[in-house]
Amino acid sequence: MADTTANVAVSADQVTTIVQDIANAIPVVQTIEADVAASTASSMPWYQSKTIWTNIGSLVVILAQMKFGFLVSPEYQVIGLALINAALRSVTSTPITTTGVIAK
Repeated sequence: MADTTANVAVSADQVTTIVQDIANAIPVVQTIEADVAASTASSMPWYQSKTIWTNIGSLVVILAQMKFGFLVSPEYQVIGLALINAALRSVTSTPITTTGVIAK
């Protein structure tokens, strides 16, 4: 069997540079972790989202219209739903969580 190990020479300066890069990255990682923790702490469950319920409602209405006939053309419904979603997004600042719904 062939030897697949390689001898790699690394200078002390290269090791020092790598250690400094890692040390510089630690505060960035800590900031990201703090942001994620703050976001999770101020989030709400998905079922409290007005946007989610609006889209579920529109799906039900569209499915009913597919079965019984359209009251408003699908093109206008899509435009209306897009405008409603944009309006809801403009007043939304709290992220939603799906904890317990989607496996991590």
